[in-house]
Amino acid sequence: MFAGARLYESYGSSEASYISYLDVLREHNPNSVGKPYPGVQISIRDEQFREVPTGEIGQLYVRSDMIFLGYHQLPNETAAAFREGWLVLEDYVYQDETGYLYLAGRLKNRIITGGLNVYPEEIERVLEHLPEIQEVMVLGVPDDYWGEQLAVLVKWNDDKHLSIDEIKNYCRQYLASYKAPKQLLAVDEFIYTSSGKIARQAMKDYVKRAMV
Repeated sequence: MFAGARLYESYGSSEASYISYLDVLREHNPNSVGKPYPGVQISIRDEQFREVPTGEIGQLYVRSDMIFLGYHQLPNETAAAFREGWLVLEDYVYQDETGYLYLAGRLKNRIITGGLNVYPEEIERVLEHLPEIQEVMVLGVPDDYWGEQLAVLVKWNDDKHLSIDEIKNYCRQYLASYKAPKQLLAVDEFIYTSSGKIARQAMKDYVKRAMV
């Protein structure tokens, strides 16, 4: 019925509106959120507000005619949303040499282990390919030596379960070794938000109770 139709996936936010797009059927790059829309300027910067080299992860800043004017009657919050004319996003991304943008993770979900930044979404995308796993969430748990240690919550697909060593070895094929989870906790069900996403904070609270 829709032969020849084009299918586009867009990435954006309420404040930024549209940021990038991907021609899903023609661009075989499923891990990317596409290239910036015409008229959208992006800048990827480090903690000191310096632009990072191509391929390195940094915080995303956006400029375009589509970004919002501000929060209603909240001047302080509006001022905090901008820096030197750039809209500040809480997303950490990187861009490859061909201009494709990749989402590494969210600022609020960032885990710092041994002084290194880890974004759980990156590890989750790798683990989701394992047929034994139905659903997964990675989080940081307090650790006296590392600051935080990576733990993985797993809802298994069937009766075949993997050990933490099997999960580590799998992750190390695709990720730096420090991004491999150190602890494994199986769950029967996840807690979800009203929009159907995993309620990360609720699951973190659950883990804290389980580890006491």
